[in-house]
Amino acid sequence: MREAELHDLKKQVEDVGGSVQAATKVDFNPIQTIREELKGVTAPAAAATAPLALGTDAAAATPVADPVIQLPEPPPPFDPAELAAAPEPAPEPVAKPKRTRKKAAEADGDAA
Repeated sequence: MREAELHDLKKQVEDVGGSVQAATKVDFNPIQTIREELKGVTAPAAAATAPLALGTDAAAATPVADPVIQLPEPPPPFDPAELAAAPEPAPEPVAKPKRTRKKAAEADGDAA
């Protein structure tokens, strides 16, 4: 029984080793992969920005209108003289609520 288990383990290790060798035989060049991806991204953009050739119809090229963004009106200019001339408002006094006595507190005071 032990020999059969060892034989199975040996076969599994050989299979894993074979799959690792097959995976490493692939030519992996990360720099080349990045170059190809960048070429794929920039190639359509370069074709879109190419100038029109002579003899082509200018009406066929439709220009894209710039988007119009509505901005809020700016605040009026700040004048430091107006700030210095404006009087400071006096702080309003805060009215404190009056304390109310409880009847139970008076009764305890009389009993003591």
